[in-house]
Amino acid sequence: MRYKIMVKGAAYKAARTAKLYTAQIYRAVSIKLIITLPDGTPLSGQTVNINGTDMTTGTDGQVILTGDMGLTAKLHIVYSSTYTADVDVTYVADASYTMALEEHVTAGSVTVSEWAFSSTSSYAKKPYTLVVPPVVTVVKMTGSKYRSSTRIKAGYVGTNGEAIQHGDVEIAYLAYGSSTFEKYVGVTPGETYTIYGRNVKDATIEWSDEINTHAVDVTI
Repeated sequence: MRYKIMVKGAAYKAARTAKLYTAQIYRAVSIKLIITLPDGTPLSGQTVNINGTDMTTGTDGQVILTGDMGLTAKLHIVYSSTYTADVDVTYVADASYTMALEEHVTAGSVTVSEWAFSSTSSYAKKPYTLVVPPVVTVVKMTGSKYRSSTRIKAGYVGTNGEAIQHGDVEIAYLAYGSSTFEKYVGVTPGETYTIYGRNVKDATIEWSDEINTHAVDVTI
């Protein structure tokens, strides 16, 4: 059985000693969290997960938490899987904490098999359609030459689909002396790009929080 001890409107814990239960000095207090989106807009009426527990924010982004007076804790807040925040709090009566969520990249990658072919004439290229995920501003592209021969046209990755050697934004050009490439490419979140390639195998396009912070080699 649980008991709640109230003294002048304040709640106290009961702790068992050798012979009886006594009220402890750990008073239960409430603190207020005000959660906002990165632009400062209050996260109103939304479900957030705080240290594994789902809670709903009020109209001003407010969440009330209760804990032992003087307790310090680290709170990890997650909203809609891509927004997170971390904050250290101390449970003191009427304490208030305002925190802005940070939007993160959901890491992912795609393998592009369309470019794994070779051509001996006309500089043929094949397209791949990339839809950039939300928040992503930089993608990492890697690959290697599919075949090497003086008769086979050099490997190419870029935005030009014409039957020419170069043109438009060139991401990689694998001539006879080069066999692999790694490029960080600037993109716009939510945009759709048609990227052409030829004579490139093991082509991969990746994105993550870490990649998003990398300096770009080229922007499409």
